[in-house]
Amino acid sequence: MMNVRQIALVLFFLMMIKSYGQTLDKGIYRGQKLPFEICYMTCNDSTIEVEYFYQKSGQIFGHVPSEKLLINMESFSTKPVYKSTDNSVLVYLKTDCYLIKRKGSAKIKVFKTTDSKTDIYTLRNRYNLYRFSQDLHNEFKLRDGFNDKEFWDNFKSYELEKFTTIDPIDFNIKLMQTKDEILKNNR
Repeated sequence: MMNVRQIALVLFFLMMIKSYGQTLDKGIYRGQKLPFEICYMTCNDSTIEVEYFYQKSGQIFGHVPSEKLLINMESFSTKPVYKSTDNSVLVYLKTDCYLIKRKGSAKIKVFKTTDSKTDIYTLRNRYNLYRFSQDLHNEFKLRDGFNDKEFWDNFKSYELEKFTTIDPIDFNIKLMQTKDEILKNNR
């Protein structure tokens, strides 16, 4: 016969398995705070990541790279189910969503979405394009005879926006090729 201690141990492990299974619903979760802060949480078999994008007037002007989260083994409803290694990102399980708290940012509710990894890659590429264009602009504006309108007209003629849906590695290669071409044509 099993004694009370063995029964309690079995019940404890069943509760842990049940609570762990409830918190690990695979997929992509999306939330938005105000019109410009977008948060994605991605859960798969091996990792949980949270990533932020900042958008204004259609431009992705900011990005906080994805941060891997750890499963928190404390099982109280007031404790986070996931957290970053430095505790800067905490994820709480709510009845219909996850609530993400990030130091220095507002709380964001994220809900299961039909967005895919491709949508996240596109946002990353759009941010890389914005950063690339600003860096290139800053490099050129230091030159004598710089014309701002002429620079942007020339830059837009490369139509890099239509390449933001390709793989991030290929997109970065395209950006480097474009930079080499622009530098070669403007010596």
